Amino acid sequence: MVELHRQVQDGSVGYINTFIAVAEDCSATTGEVPPDRAGGPTVAGTQYAMLAATPGRWTQEDVLLASSPQFRGRDIDETELVRPRDEYFSQPRACLRASPLPKSFGWGLHFDADGRTPCTRRTLRRTPGSAASPR
Repeated sequence: MVELHRQVQDGSVGYINTFIAVAEDCSATTGEVPPDRAGGPTVAGTQYAMLAATPGRWTQEDVLLASSPQFRGRDIDETELVRPRDEYFSQPRACLRASPLPKSFGWGLHFDADGRTPCTRRTLRRTPGSAASPR
């Protein structure tokens, strides 16, 4: 995987022209919609809802901030994310490689030249006489 980062105007770092593959140890054989939780929205559910509803609209920073505890489960738009962005990213944060989407639910993430991403469903390719292999 070629991994390119860019420094964006607000100082955060995002991916460009990069694919985050489904984790090798992910048990999902195809992209699964994260289940709801009675206590409120999950990180995976929030991230999936954003990326599935408007593919190619959100950057890594948008998704990470919106799935943080202070915003998770709220109907938000990009203007709400502008103000708290600097404060949130002033501390080190895990990137979407650590997201439950590629780690547990079978979704890859492809970042385009503008750093925006939709979800990419994992599929399995079967060849006669062999075990399924992720594609």
